[in-house]
Amino acid sequence: MLFDLHLHTTRYSGCSALSPRRACELALERGLHGLVITEHRICWPEAELATLREASPGLLLLSGMEVTLVEGHDVVLLGDALPERSPRFMRTRDLEGMLAPVREQVFAFVAHPFRYTDARDKRLERILALVDGIEMSSVNILRAGFSGKDTYVSSAAALYEQARRDFGLVPVWATDAHSEETVGALATQIPGRVESMADLVAALKSGGTQEHQNSKLLRRILS
Repeated sequence: MLFDLHLHTTRYSGCSALSPRRACELALERGLHGLVITEHRICWPEAELATLREASPGLLLLSGMEVTLVEGHDVVLLGDALPERSPRFMRTRDLEGMLAPVREQVFAFVAHPFRYTDARDKRLERILALVDGIEMSSVNILRAGFSGKDTYVSSAAALYEQARRDFGLVPVWATDAHSEETVGALATQIPGRVESMADLVAALKSGGTQEHQNSKLLRRILS
């Protein structure tokens, strides 16, 4: 199954120009099976998510959140046991404390850690030791530099791969979409059948993920 695990909408992310309903329409049009809306610091209320699901039959629609750490990195959290909101900025130790009671119910991945720097300092290594996965590529990662024509590879791919190996992380790929053009450009292929957030977390923790690229979309976005 193809999932975009990292996407922002106008409903709760002021930086996004992508409406929730349009995000769902495009996800279906572009072949995705599931979409996780990950607004900054907030999970969608279940009642609102249920309404959006009714308008998007055929799409498994879920909500997580992206939290920003004082140490300068972002972590995406997926799970049913998340709080509705998080502070504007969190310390890594506060994230550790929040996750500790629900660790098996949450899949956490660090988003674009080498987007602005190629440094892997102790602060980042503490985060890498905490999370389950690492975002290997996204539209924003590729915009920072890439190679390839039919398959697009980040200029920082070696850094991501080394971090993944060193910390035994599950690789994921996502759009980090904030606009219509990027929806469906990248996705994570997840083995097996996923019908709920619990299924998704379990599948991700088990590994076996693969990258999916929509080359036509990426060519348009990156040209």
